[in-house]
Amino acid sequence: MVLVFPYGSVPLKTYLPDGDIDLTALSCQNIEDGLVSDVRAVLHGEEINEAAEYEVKDVRFIDAEVKLVDQLVAKDHLFKRSIILIKAWCYYESRVLGAHHGLISTYALETLVLYIFHQFHVSLDAEVPENGGNTLLTEEFIRSCVESFSVPSRGSDLNLRAFPQKHLNIIDPLKENNNLGRSVNKGM
Repeated sequence: MVLVFPYGSVPLKTYLPDGDIDLTALSCQNIEDGLVSDVRAVLHGEEINEAAEYEVKDVRFIDAEVKLVDQLVAKDHLFKRSIILIKAWCYYESRVLGAHHGLISTYALETLVLYIFHQFHVSLDAEVPENGGNTLLTEEFIRSCVESFSVPSRGSDLNLRAFPQKHLNIIDPLKENNNLGRSVNKGM
């Protein structure tokens, strides 16, 4: 059995009018390789189907190693509104958003925004954490997210890989050796 769900900007409701719809597929591990090509074939079929209920265009497969954690951080959707504002500026004004173009990925941008809320929540009109600490997210909460949402790398030696240095270095909070800035190239 295979289940396909939207993730990222769409369910979080932080998408832009020109944004994409990210999908994730859950299946048994032994059918994973064929699943990608099957889902891509279905989407490409809808892309050329003029009678399709929804317009599908520019289908791309990005072999991402990231997992998303959506968490309401502040009052009146301040975290979501901040992501939308910063994404809009990055996409429309500065032209730095778009991993498939050698630019920063949406997940990397959201991680940076989450870091700002984590470190500077008091001055951002966010709720004061119950733990009384200086950071918004507790070590216990972060550890729980890593345990719940991280997927181990394939192969035994992949977990021991060093963090790959690139032109933009952003540590994935769910996987310390995953550089979220790896898609950014020097030319862009």
